[in-house]
Amino acid sequence: MVTMSDIAKEAGVSRLTVSVVLNRKKSAVRISDATRERVLSIARQMNYRHNEIATAIRRGTTNIIGVIGAFNGSYGLEMIKGIVSAADEHGLSCKLRIGNGSGVRPSDVNACLEYCVRGIICRAGSTAELSNIRVELEREKIPMVLLDSSTPDKWCSRVNSDDFNGGFQAARYLADNGFERILYAMHRASLESSFARWRYDGFTAGLGWKLKKQEVIYYKSTQNMDEEENRAIAAHIRRRKPDVIFCDNDYIALKTMSVLHASGIRIPEEISVAGFAGLDFTALTYPALTTVAQPFFEMGRVAVEELRFLIDGGSPRARLIETTLIKRQSVKERSGK
Repeated sequence: MVTMSDIAKEAGVSRLTVSVVLNRKKSAVRISDATRERVLSIARQMNYRHNEIATAIRRGTTNIIGVIGAFNGSYGLEMIKGIVSAADEHGLSCKLRIGNGSGVRPSDVNACLEYCVRGIICRAGSTAELSNIRVELEREKIPMVLLDSSTPDKWCSRVNSDDFNGGFQAARYLADNGFERILYAMHRASLESSFARWRYDGFTAGLGWKLKKQEVIYYKSTQNMDEEENRAIAAHIRRRKPDVIFCDNDYIALKTMSVLHASGIRIPEEISVAGFAGLDFTALTYPALTTVAQPFFEMGRVAVEELRFLIDGGSPRARLIETTLIKRQSVKERSGK
């Protein structure tokens, strides 16, 4: 294995100079651009590879961060991409322990601790699970950032999209286009979710009035299609005769569009539909879905930045990342705004 001493000998410089260049360290000794380029060129020619394990043994710590929890679907992948992108910029490596469900496994935390991680980014997790994690991490003095989680824990930093403002944006857009007969569609289980509450509160704030009970559609699930439920939803829509249906997530919007298509109702000529999340399939629906896009990639990037902030001695804080309204063909824009 090629060492820094080998590179130093070939370049005619000290090992310290090679270490400063390759590890991008700050140094009181000025290193010229020519020397820096010569060291980097020789390192490439000799196929030098940084030995993180050896560095960790000398330093007593690693440049590894743990990433645990549920990162399902395309949105989870976007968060992971953001995390890896920012970690690379900060000279960090990621230890991924991604679960298939919605919870956080104790084995995931233990695996991170065994790798002597500098900190952990965690998505989801119940209050009980997070309490257990807190005990472990505070004992080892390891900071954590909660990503896309509605739990109110303040012992760690939190990074979320600004769902309240996203709901507000959507409502203002619909109101400005003259929509008055509005239905709001959501997953029944979302009644207990802070995310759903933030979106709903933002939406009603944007409208300027509270929705009546009969103006809200509750789905049993976000993805499974149930014929009996579909018939009930279709009957409710025919009774209410809305001119737009706002769905608090894109999966509900997809189900709603399916119900309307099956009922022979044209989108957006008869009823417009809008969603929330900005998932990749929304550009491929017919018609393409208007949706409030959550910045999943940026959320991952900010989570790493917040973890660096904590590692450097900062105090836990909450960050809200701005959402964006994507206007497509599923909403009929009206004249006389």
